[in-house]
Amino acid sequence: LPEWIFPSPLPPTVGTWQAMDGGVTYGSVNDLAADQHGDLYVVGSFHEAGGDDNERVAKWKQGAYWAGNVAVGFDNYINAVDVSNKDKVFVTGKFKEFGSFGNEVDRIAASTIAGPFWHALGTGLSSSGQTLMSDVYGRTYVGGHFALVDGISCHGLVRWDEDHWENFEPSMYFDVAGMVSDENGVFYGAGDFSSSELGFDVDNGVVMYDGEEWIRLGEADHVIDDIALDTAGNIFIVGTFWNIDDTPAYHMAKWDGVYWHGINVPAYYKPRQVIVDGDNNIYIGGSKPDDNGYWDGFVARWNGLYWVDLGYSFNQKTTALAIDTFGNFYAGGEFDNNSLNHIAMFSEQVTPFPAYPPKLLVYDEEIDFSDEIQVFPNPAGEILNVNVPGKLSAIVFFDITGKEVLSIQKPKNEIDITSLNSGIYFIHVKQNEKSKLFKVFVK
Repeated sequence: LPEWIFPSPLPPTVGTWQAMDGGVTYGSVNDLAADQHGDLYVVGSFHEAGGDDNERVAKWKQGAYWAGNVAVGFDNYINAVDVSNKDKVFVTGKFKEFGSFGNEVDRIAASTIAGPFWHALGTGLSSSGQTLMSDVYGRTYVGGHFALVDGISCHGLVRWDEDHWENFEPSMYFDVAGMVSDENGVFYGAGDFSSSELGFDVDNGVVMYDGEEWIRLGEADHVIDDIALDTAGNIFIVGTFWNIDDTPAYHMAKWDGVYWHGINVPAYYKPRQVIVDGDNNIYIGGSKPDDNGYWDGFVARWNGLYWVDLGYSFNQKTTALAIDTFGNFYAGGEFDNNSLNHIAMFSEQVTPFPAYPPKLLVYDEEIDFSDEIQVFPNPAGEILNVNVPGKLSAIVFFDITGKEVLSIQKPKNEIDITSLNSGIYFIHVKQNEKSKLFKVFVK
């Protein structure tokens, strides 16, 4: 292999990890999620938090103390937690009942941030949920190994919107390892995806769903475990892969909207989680070998130039990372060394990631999405042709993050696009009261 694709040397260490009032005990942490008010939700297989009964879900209040009992109790472990921008908390996992009276909440449940009462979402999932993610519209995605949701056939990924479940069209089979959504509600997923209807088959890949169509962004040669976005819309993935498409990448890669780039993690580190702060520093967690051949846990930070380890090693792997609205940084996992019982807070604060405000789905009923407007060729080179029966009012180009990159008022039918980089664009073509949205690939 060329020398430049070898992993980075071991990084220096900064800061320390601090105990959180006894942590969680009689089980470990599987996931973490922060709300808009500075509270952190912790889920897993544990039974106590701060010495109080907290059956598999607990809340750490504003970086300072455990909130006491936030759930009467779930009967089995929780895999994932997420908080929507509408102050709803969602959990999913293997559980089937909640509370001392055995309330049925088959593998998916929700609550307000005030808690502690949880309710079912329809009749739930037919098998365990594995991952959760809420978008800017307050819609919550759940991925897992289920084939039914609320008694309706599905394929491992569904979306809860206010009071009902939504499936995806065209049909796709999902095995989702990680997912994230941008400020425009565009979905990005990592894992295995296939559709006989679309002729779509991506193993250990990354896909995008723009609300109408599934788009393949890349495919790795081994497992992708997690995915994150920075404030510029770049995508980061981590796992145990060595390459993605034709790009060498030792366990970590970045998608800039056009190309993949490798970001080599330190030698022998196996990252399983990735998160980005508001300054676009990237954090990874997972496991690494110690001097005796055992696997320790770690958290490391990449600032675009070099890696540093945060604190010293945990004695077991990390499973989740989170940043709250105050900038407190957390790691959860299976570790229990140095009085850090499965969860710890870093000694230094970081910049919180900017919260996406709630958005409303608004449709202009006066606009006619006309079939009379045509855009070609696709893919396009230097010139894009717009065929309309008359004159154009305007044409606006957006990149895949939703950022406006080109706007032309009263354009001609031939549009010079030499100023655009290669990649996928959404084009809003307007002709008086008629309008249509196109997706074009620029070569």
